[in-house]
Amino acid sequence: MQSLVSVIVPIYNVENYIEKCLQSILSQSYENLEVLLVDDGTKDNSIAVIEKLLDERCRVLHKENGGLSSARNYGILHAHGDYIFFVDSDDWLEVDAIETLMKTLEKYDADIVQGSAKYCYPNLIQIDGFEEGFVEDPLFEYFKQQNIKTYVWNKLYKHEVIKDIIFQEGYVNEDVIFTYQVMKKHPRVYNINHPIYNYIQRETSIVHQSTMTKRMRVFQAHDYVLEDCKNQMEMYNFALFHKYISCIYIACDAINGDLTYSKEEWAALKRLMSNIKNELIYSDLKHYIEKNKKIMYMTSNISMHLTAWIIRLWRKKR
Repeated sequence: MQSLVSVIVPIYNVENYIEKCLQSILSQSYENLEVLLVDDGTKDNSIAVIEKLLDERCRVLHKENGGLSSARNYGILHAHGDYIFFVDSDDWLEVDAIETLMKTLEKYDADIVQGSAKYCYPNLIQIDGFEEGFVEDPLFEYFKQQNIKTYVWNKLYKHEVIKDIIFQEGYVNEDVIFTYQVMKKHPRVYNINHPIYNYIQRETSIVHQSTMTKRMRVFQAHDYVLEDCKNQMEMYNFALFHKYISCIYIACDAINGDLTYSKEEWAALKRLMSNIKNELIYSDLKHYIEKNKKIMYMTSNISMHLTAWIIRLWRKKR
């Protein structure tokens, strides 16, 4: 008999997306699912949309609005499955996603299996792949951000591995913290180079927020990790670098006219970048950093306007 997989889907104001998402879950080739649809106080017709699709595997859980972390935690609390899988309600799965992950997990006795994803832009689909096999040092790879991705929706978890970990509420980019906490437990992680997930790039996401103040909320997650690993110099240095890269993205979006900002906000961002750079030891990292981030870091030392121009070219290819 197939093991039970709990699929947790937070729902908040996604009436235009949730039907495709739920259909992709219910049509999975792996059938023994518990689909937990967490209504996080949605204000639109999302629930009316899903009610037409529900089958005996679905449970709709209603709660007051508390945000994505709160909804996921509520789903975990009510999950009965031996395995947990997270889906964002505006994305969708490949039909063999959960079957492929489960077969791999059982074959290799892994704690977590991580699959590749398709990033769906308006004019382009990009596939983010992996080298197949066990991840030798999951925590180190988390900090490299290459063989371990910080997001949670491309991973199948053994329930027992994450049962004592919660999503930190009140944070933006909560996946960064959750994945860090999981990888600190040094689980057996197996990567497959097989697309399982379709991630939609929406302009309403936090990375597309139109003001600098909103965008800078992503630093909360960086600071959480920095504080936790402050006594581990190598990890701390990696965490500093990733915060600096986030600063570069924000600065370049400001230069490219993609977000609004005041003189005070710009000055605060520049001070933050200067402080990070004074503390960062880039020479210890450069052999591990992926090419695009190396380009961003090196060109920003020459001219942030040059970096902004390069990022604009990258995005035009989408």
